[in-house]
Amino acid sequence: MALLAAARDRYVRSGSWTTKGIALSTPELRGAAAALGIAKPKGRLSLKALGDALHRTRFRCTVEEAVRWAFDAVPATRDEVEAQCAVRWEFQQAELVSLAGTAIQEVLAWLSSRQAKLRRGVSNPALFDEARLAVRAAAAARMLTGPEIVPVLANRLSGDPHALDVGRYARRCFERILLCRHADLGLKTPLRAGSRAALLAASNLAADGISSQVWAVGLMSSDRMLTEARASGHVLGLPLVTLDGIRDVAAYADIAFAVENRSVFAALLPVVVALPAERRPTLICTSGNPSLAARVLLQRLAWGGAQIYYGGDTDVRGVGIARTIELLTAPKYGSWHMHSTSAGVHFQESSILEMEDDLRAVAATREMPSRGCSDATLGEGSSS
Repeated sequence: MALLAAARDRYVRSGSWTTKGIALSTPELRGAAAALGIAKPKGRLSLKALGDALHRTRFRCTVEEAVRWAFDAVPATRDEVEAQCAVRWEFQQAELVSLAGTAIQEVLAWLSSRQAKLRRGVSNPALFDEARLAVRAAAAARMLTGPEIVPVLANRLSGDPHALDVGRYARRCFERILLCRHADLGLKTPLRAGSRAALLAASNLAADGISSQVWAVGLMSSDRMLTEARASGHVLGLPLVTLDGIRDVAAYADIAFAVENRSVFAALLPVVVALPAERRPTLICTSGNPSLAARVLLQRLAWGGAQIYYGGDTDVRGVGIARTIELLTAPKYGSWHMHSTSAGVHFQESSILEMEDDLRAVAATREMPSRGCSDATLGEGSSS
């Protein structure tokens, strides 16, 4: 039986009953040779020699016939299995594409970029079901008209709020599709928490309504919390769920300043807080790639008529963030001290004094001085 099992496994690998040989331990080779009435082979027993021996003995059969007798069936070879998998994969791809809807481009890119891994993964029917869910989630994300949290989306599509949890195969596939959609973000796998949040935010999604938040000071509203925070100069960390519950929000003088870096935000805070409460300008921090909460706040301010002045570093990442905010708030967008320099990247920390002057000027005149903005790094379409 050990001899025939080894012959079967060799056939699966090679697809032939007569080529190659099988390796057995010394006792097994000795026993096989004795049973077949042949000289003990050195190291390996060739399948051809085994077949010849079987024909000469009382068995009078081929290796294939002996394997069928021992195991009731002959397994498919690797080539046969591969051919079957290829046919199945064609049908699976077609089904996934049919579910893609308006997400067809990113789904096609995902299928193309990860074909080998996907073929292996979705050969498991349960994992193919999860891949289906991922594609349906990508299609649904394309159709979102407002913010949504992932568990709500998962429950809407599958009846299970945990179906798209981190660690699930469906979530992994969903994120890979979103990476194809938002290739401009430059995010790399494996995704860390910050990158994952940025990827979801770009798709109008958040992991939950609490962890996605935006930092702000000087917001105006009929909401008591925002009114009292503005009067006291307190900084607020506003989660998405809180923003959803606030009916109105506006910026002082219809001008909102937004910065990329927390260090810049912290440096500007003393100036904002020192100004009279009734003339305190509005300052927002996106903390890098804007969270969904930051996107919601900036869009609501822009749609309410506020001009958004955004200041970030002029490296590739910073300009990418600026373009994202420009798309979110156009035509109410203006860049804020994002100068092109012959020295290379312009970091916002080098413009703190100019930014402080702009904040004081808005408080004094309710207008933004023209020197405070520059769209040289953003190209056509940015307002000044």
